[in-house]
Amino acid sequence: MLGGAVAVPMLGLMASPASASVQGGQQWGTVTGGWVEVWWTPQAQAELDRIGATVEATTPAELVQDGQNRGVRFPVAESVWSPSPTNLGQVQGRGALAGGLSVRARRGEVRLSDMKGFLQGEEATGRYTVNGTDAGVHPVFRVGLAEGRFTMEPAGPGQAVRMGASGVPLYPTKETLEAFSRAFDMKVFSADTSTALAHVTAEGQYAPPHA
Repeated sequence: MLGGAVAVPMLGLMASPASASVQGGQQWGTVTGGWVEVWWTPQAQAELDRIGATVEATTPAELVQDGQNRGVRFPVAESVWSPSPTNLGQVQGRGALAGGLSVRARRGEVRLSDMKGFLQGEEATGRYTVNGTDAGVHPVFRVGLAEGRFTMEPAGPGQAVRMGASGVPLYPTKETLEAFSRAFDMKVFSADTSTALAHVTAEGQYAPPHA
């Protein structure tokens, strides 16, 4: 469920490094007017159904559905990135999402808010508030960047461009699987770390830093 926060960096993947300036040895640009949709897989939905779990979104986030597929759409609150379109392993970024969500089951409830994500290559960590308490920073997903699709509406040098990403899988870390089990006092997901629990679609306006 933290996939949106850690997946926002994908919006900067296609930006041209030639249009970015170096600040403190690092190239950074910003994403504005963006949104992220996290669609959980049919397998993940089946696991949620098994424990009798329901998902609710906290405004301005909202639930989305397309046929049997379900997900949550989050506005991007803030986002800065150092893109590397020719080397996904060097992509870095951080971002925050507006709104939150709750997962309620027979044995417990998890309310997530203040979601922030950090991406280094395909390794994603997140910081969030759970049931009103700061949970700290934890590794949450491996982001399958090479498996996704990315689009870009061309613009002039130094100008903002519309970026898009879709079909990017999120593979849970061991820590994420254990956290869900602790929250509901039972094993929630039978999947291991090699099975995607969700896919991400995202869009936003990427602006390179000024020279």
